[in-house]
Amino acid sequence: MALRVLVVDDDQDIRTVLRATLERHGCEVSEAKDGIAIAATARECQPDVIVLDIKMPGVDGFETLQALQGSDSTRDIPVAMLTAMSDMSAIERAIEGGATGYLTKPFSVDHLYDQLEAVIAKARETSGHKLVAYPCVI
Repeated sequence: MALRVLVVDDDQDIRTVLRATLERHGCEVSEAKDGIAIAATARECQPDVIVLDIKMPGVDGFETLQALQGSDSTRDIPVAMLTAMSDMSAIERAIEGGATGYLTKPFSVDHLYDQLEAVIAKARETSGHKLVAYPCVI
């Protein structure tokens, strides 16, 4: 069964790279350009994992994560934050907010799929969402 991934990023180029990379690995990819209607999109496409940017106009990734965690229909979906923010305060905020993984930009397209699989595996083996940090460089 193909891994279903929902990519939420305001940058079209990032969404395009993620889609191409993930589809090359046989994933089914859905996209959203912001966090405004993410709960409805997640309910519709039933992703195995959500890749979520933090810095987005309007509703940012932290607020989006909070909305996902607050909904019965989306709280158990592992969320991997994918962001250029690599400071400890952002990582801690993601952990406290319920993120399962934290991937940094720039990221390695060669390793992204494996990292998302690790995020899903970690979410399944732990009670609650624990952070798996994968700082990536190209």
